[in-house]
Amino acid sequence: MDKREYFIRALNEGLYRDKRWVLRMFSLVRENQKEDQVPDWMAYQSTGGFFYKDPEAGRLVQLDEKPNGKPLIDYDEDIFIKKGELPFITEDMTTKYRRVLLHAVMFWYPFGTKEKFTNGQVDLGKFETRIAKNFADDAETQEAELPELYYPRQLELYYEAGSYLRSFAMLFVPAASPKSLSIDPAVLKRRDELLNDPNINIDDQAIAAQVEAELVKMDKDSFKGDLAERFLISKKDFPVIRKKRMIAVGSESGLRDGSKTPYIKASLDDGIDIQRFPDYNNGMRSGSYKRGVETQAGGELFKWLIRQALNIQMPMDDCGTKIGMPDIIDDANKTQFLGYSIIGEKGPIILAEDNIGSYLGKTVLRRSPATCRTGAPDYCATCLGPKLSSNPDALPVAFSQFGNDVMLESMGAMHGKSLEIALFDIVEQAS
Repeated sequence: MDKREYFIRALNEGLYRDKRWVLRMFSLVRENQKEDQVPDWMAYQSTGGFFYKDPEAGRLVQLDEKPNGKPLIDYDEDIFIKKGELPFITEDMTTKYRRVLLHAVMFWYPFGTKEKFTNGQVDLGKFETRIAKNFADDAETQEAELPELYYPRQLELYYEAGSYLRSFAMLFVPAASPKSLSIDPAVLKRRDELLNDPNINIDDQAIAAQVEAELVKMDKDSFKGDLAERFLISKKDFPVIRKKRMIAVGSESGLRDGSKTPYIKASLDDGIDIQRFPDYNNGMRSGSYKRGVETQAGGELFKWLIRQALNIQMPMDDCGTKIGMPDIIDDANKTQFLGYSIIGEKGPIILAEDNIGSYLGKTVLRRSPATCRTGAPDYCATCLGPKLSSNPDALPVAFSQFGNDVMLESMGAMHGKSLEIALFDIVEQAS
């Protein structure tokens, strides 16, 4: 039996739920178990090769693969699986061993064959959003469970699977690669050309943002096909961490509102420019000050807004306004508009599953509290939308969100940020 056939058989036997089996398949281990104590179908390693316990023979049987000083299965190795060899494989395909293991642990174990196998990166955020929208109380029996719904029993298994999967970070999440410890010389050459160009005013933050965007893109593109692509996935890895460390520190925040320091062309790897020592320190002190002192402004604003909003009421269903906020509805955002009203020729139109398709790709005027005609400080139910109108007692909390935003902005100032240019949409911000 070769490793492909054994891998599939072991999954069907449920061994993916045994950490010892996963470690023996994807790494080299020092065995601490006697041969006669190995459970049925369990993998086993020795200096002579890779084995498994054959329940019919009652002994260890060697796999076809010969020992070569490497694990039996490589992290990125392909496997061809035929339809039906595993219950969740519904068509012949070539995929990765790790993807099959992931699906078995995170989806097959909690949900059975309900979830379709994804031959690629899995977006757990979208999956958990779907769980939240289709969650139901436990059915009387498992046979009575509906396939389109998710139940507490399944959710407990899902959380258990997630905790179990974390224990394999040492196998599947690389910590570094030779390339991640250095930078492509071409990036540094281009950096020197741009930063020393007399026609480029690098102290202008808008220009500096364009220069850094080009250099960061060059750095990121140089990692294509490298092992580091698997773990350099944070939004800060390239534009903040690697940029400051290997390209240039850049422009730091000053200690006064709206102030900034001149651009620091040296990277941290280049060493500290002692002539710019105050600028380095001002950036660090600015973040600490904002987090330690200025967060009080957000807390105070939150309390003030709560007090101001306590008397807000919802005295009517519809104020009748003909003014709305323009929005474009597409496949990506259509679910967030469900339940909200748009302005129609004969009055408000509530967007629902059965009519939102006719508005895809179109600009609609969405009813919004910003355009409500109800006398201050109140709002009508239609302009508030389905969530706030169904919980009118929560209006003061929603109103006070501005205070939370101020506080979070002050807290976040302590963390590194990238310098970027963004398009300011006045209409979107007003809505």
